[in-house]
Amino acid sequence: MTFRTLRIEEPGEVLRATVRAWIAGVEWSGGEWLRTRRPERPFVEHLAAAQFATMLLGAAVMDPAAAGRVAWLMEVEPADAPFGALVRGLAGTFDMRTFGHLAKFLGRAGRS
Repeated sequence: MTFRTLRIEEPGEVLRATVRAWIAGVEWSGGEWLRTRRPERPFVEHLAAAQFATMLLGAAVMDPAAAGRVAWLMEVEPADAPFGALVRGLAGTFDMRTFGHLAKFLGRAGRS
């Protein structure tokens, strides 16, 4: 199902591992939610969508096919859908001090 959603007919190793790892996490979270009904269901659903987007972004760093799917997803996903909510949420958590720390990660490796 997830590969169809991403319009991938033959996933490569990185995408396959990424999606399988995400599914494992969703299965565990879903089972935990069924047992405890905590946290609230909308939070669990939001977290699953955010985790998928985050894992796909992580895979995109190492895999051109995943990067292509991220570019496609950003093009077709409505701004109010889970990916957009994740981006807005992340942007809202960064204050000026955090942006200063981010500069370290955006610079060349090994540079202080």
